[in-house]
Amino acid sequence: MGLGAAAFSVLVLFLSYILGVYDRHNFTSLGRMAGQAISVNTLSMAATSVIFGWLGYVQIGRFVVLGAILVSATATFLCRLAARESARRAKVRMLLVGPRKKFRPLAAQIRLLYSDFYQRPVHFGDSSADSISERRARLAQAVRLHGPDEIVVMDDDPALGDLLHHSAAILKSGCGIFSYGTYYEKLLGQVPIDNVDGRGILAGGFDAGSLQTGFAKRPLDIVLASFGLLIGAPLMLLCAVLVKLTSPGPVVYEQTRVGRYGRTFSIYKFRTMRHDAERNGAVWAKAADARITPIGRLLRRSRFDELPQLWNILRGDMALVGPRPERPEFVEKLRQQIPHYELRHLVPPGLTGWAQVRFRYGASIEDAQRKLAFDLYYVRNCGLTFDIAVCLRTLVAMAKGAR
Repeated sequence: MGLGAAAFSVLVLFLSYILGVYDRHNFTSLGRMAGQAISVNTLSMAATSVIFGWLGYVQIGRFVVLGAILVSATATFLCRLAARESARRAKVRMLLVGPRKKFRPLAAQIRLLYSDFYQRPVHFGDSSADSISERRARLAQAVRLHGPDEIVVMDDDPALGDLLHHSAAILKSGCGIFSYGTYYEKLLGQVPIDNVDGRGILAGGFDAGSLQTGFAKRPLDIVLASFGLLIGAPLMLLCAVLVKLTSPGPVVYEQTRVGRYGRTFSIYKFRTMRHDAERNGAVWAKAADARITPIGRLLRRSRFDELPQLWNILRGDMALVGPRPERPEFVEKLRQQIPHYELRHLVPPGLTGWAQVRFRYGASIEDAQRKLAFDLYYVRNCGLTFDIAVCLRTLVAMAKGAR
């Protein structure tokens, strides 16, 4: 029993990391903190029961299971609550080095999500009239005066060199130094595409080549897609029957989408709209679209309409995790209006993705730009661990009925 308890504790810590329980933005909502505590402990107990119960190591009674989940979830929530209160008391002092207007997106997100955990950021502006020595002296004085915990500087700002000049003294004080792009990604889990140029986008590099995809990600995609088709066959049959009985038209909808490196392919979904929904041409689907059928609305909320795409994964058109593939008609428009949009095609499109678990359902150019910020973060950080995290968060979102 002691081994089972140890395994359960390790799983709680592991899943807390994978599901982002320790992310700063999760401090902002007591409801989210409570939901994550319940989710993490329930999943951990389910895995422990399978490993130690179903395999015959030890029988775990249902009251023990329920009691352990209740006690552990409560303890997890209380620990997070204590950490939250500690963070609120010790607010982060931030010094922003560079033009004030360039920091507006970051400052807006801090006010929106983290106002309880940050002091009002202090700006240090560069004066072109100052010599290098004068500028460095003013910067050192600003650091001594404000005593920041974190310094953020624009990726291409001349003050970056000044900070490096003082880096030994600054780091010795316990303060962290970050470029704008790096800090934005770390704090928000997205790439700040609207505020940095191409050099900033590429600063962290992209490493999503065929070697990683071929020898690590692709085999896992095949196994999980095959397993999903096998155990999901009864559910897919039920979905097909419901679609056929409730509205005229084909059960499965075939549509052209843009995949990796800009190649097009045919994607398959259970039809959720009227069969004549696009008689006037391609139009973005809205969250409360009148063209969606009643059954289609249920399928969309549960994401069951995406199940036929497991076949696309087996064919190699898609991966389990990646940016959601878009239609060619929309891709051309988005390329013209959103900088760096093409970079999302460096990896295979996915059945689910980082943007899907971090951003609401979008149906506009502005929403596409926000989603691209999350997609590029995935492109830069994609890997098996990240994929597992996205898959688990997708399951949680499906359980909540989120789209």
